[in-house]
Formats: sequence, C-alpha cells, structure tokens
Amino acid sequence: MAQPYIPRTAMLAAVLARAIPAAHPGAIARTIGAMVLAAKWHQRDALAQCNGSRSEVAQRREDLRLQRLTNEAAAELARCGAPWNDHQRLFHVTGTDRSMTLLFGGDPQGACGYLTINDMPGDGPDAAWAIYE
Repeated sequence: MAQPYIPRTAMLAAVLARAIPAAHPGAIARTIGAMVLAAKWHQRDALAQCNGSRSEVAQRREDLRLQRLTNEAAAELARCGAPWNDHQRLFHVTGTDRSMTLLFGGDPQGACGYLTINDMPGDGPDAAWAIYE
C-alpha cells in the first residue's frame, strides 16, 4: 500500500506545533509561509548566481531582499514562542530546554532552507527539517 502524500508545509506545521506546544495555529501558519517564501527567494538567488546573470546593483538589491525575508522568517518564529538568543545564535522555546536554528541558502537544486530542532531529528541533511513547498 502506497504512503499518502502529505504536503511539505503541512508536515512543517505539525513539526512546529509539536516543537512549540503553546504556539497559536495562525502564528504557525504565518511562520511556515515566511520560511517557505525566504527559502524560495534564496533558491532563486542561488540559481541566478550560478548563471551569472545579475549586475552588481541588482545583486545588492537581491541581497537586501534576502536579508529582509530571513529577518521576517526569524521574527515569525520568535512570535510563535521561540525567542532569538543573539549570543548563541539559537531560538529557545519558552518554558522548555528545546532550541532551534534556522538556516537559508545552499544548493539551488535543493531545499535552500533548513530548520534544526535539537531534540527532534529531521529528514534533511544533518538531521534538519528541509524547508520547501
């Protein structure tokens, strides 16, 4: 019997709901949306860099967009109940020992976004949860 297809965004939402039990479903949905959008733009940027199809001005504009999208995804994750600890470069889930890291960039043919949760091994490289649509 074949395994049922589960959309990646639904799987990531379930993982975040399990990792941050106090998070509101709406906050989780906004977080997943922001992470997927940031991963898509990082993938698009990586493809453009491989093709060498941007001027210096266009690349600077794209770098600013990627930084803004990354910051928005991090802010949404913090609103879910995992505030950012800048000294340790981690998100700590309030009231637990759980911590997370959020990373964007990488292979343009891969996921270009990864969420690592310290006690919940993922299905991507280095036990991370790959972020894609």
